[in-house]
Amino acid sequence: MPDRSPRSAPPVQPIARPEPSIRVVVVILIAAVIFLEFWVYSLQLHQNPRFFLDILQGIADAPAQYRIGVVFAADWLARHTHQAIHHTLVLIDFCSALAMTGALTTLLFRSPVYRRAERVAQWFGGAVFCLLTLNYLLWLTWYVRPETLTSAALLSLTLLLLSIPMPGGAVLSRSLGIAGMIGLSAVAGIVRADLQATLHAGVCLICLLGPGRGFALPRWLQFGASALSLLVACACQYYMMHVRYPHATYGSSPVLMLFSNLRGPLPWVVPALALFPWFWTTFTVLRGRFRPEGPALSALAGSLLFFCMWMTVGRFDEVRIFLPYALTLMPLTVTVAMTRLIQPDLDSRVE
Repeated sequence: MPDRSPRSAPPVQPIARPEPSIRVVVVILIAAVIFLEFWVYSLQLHQNPRFFLDILQGIADAPAQYRIGVVFAADWLARHTHQAIHHTLVLIDFCSALAMTGALTTLLFRSPVYRRAERVAQWFGGAVFCLLTLNYLLWLTWYVRPETLTSAALLSLTLLLLSIPMPGGAVLSRSLGIAGMIGLSAVAGIVRADLQATLHAGVCLICLLGPGRGFALPRWLQFGASALSLLVACACQYYMMHVRYPHATYGSSPVLMLFSNLRGPLPWVVPALALFPWFWTTFTVLRGRFRPEGPALSALAGSLLFFCMWMTVGRFDEVRIFLPYALTLMPLTVTVAMTRLIQPDLDSRVE
């Protein structure tokens, strides 16, 4: 006789945590894209051997001549390690990408939305983060500039300081946080000051008008630290423009690009394709469908300020100009996607 007694179902295996897998996949994606970038740098040097040499000699056109930080660092490394400059540029970009994604994954994994989400939603968020990383990094290879990934790393590290207190007692933690923000702004002043300046302008705006929730520092102390960091970034930019390289000009390129950008729909096609996640995130937040905490909201406000600058004085089809902000806001895009598409009830539980 066959055994017809009911059998107990096998125990359900718990779903593994996604964080280690996400970090490994992101590192693989970075290595693959940086390998592609190596050949782009090689092609640039082959087509224009004086491209980086002009910057080192101080005779390049603006604004490249004002953004000497990465090129000078790569040249110093090349001379002391006996490598070609495009090798050291790739090394700096690789380290910058690792620092950027390390800061951004830390912000994502520590966010209230991610921590309170179910395991399936966490895997979904990790997959979205990997897709966003691949999307934005691939757009970098279209028009490689040495300062782009370093600027993204500086923005991401600043957002990390805005969100997470430094270790130590209250006085030490706040002092280290303020010093870190000012130091990053000083470095950004010779790499690309406009990004850091708009980020801290967004922080000041949110501290004045918003509730200021989620900052690592008290609200008014954060306002003062960001105001000082903004002044440092602007002072560095002023020094580069009017003291160090006052002779640098924009050549045949017009400074005001607004009318050119508004001439027809074609200049909007590339940003719409490359930055669709950022447009969707901004639209969702502005409609009140998601309420970020102070640091993420400040970064979004800073990106809107920078977007207006980009439309006015930059070519709208050069998306690499805006990519540092798009990369920095990936954790916000992921948490918005998790709440809007997977677990809508997280809005009321977290925010």
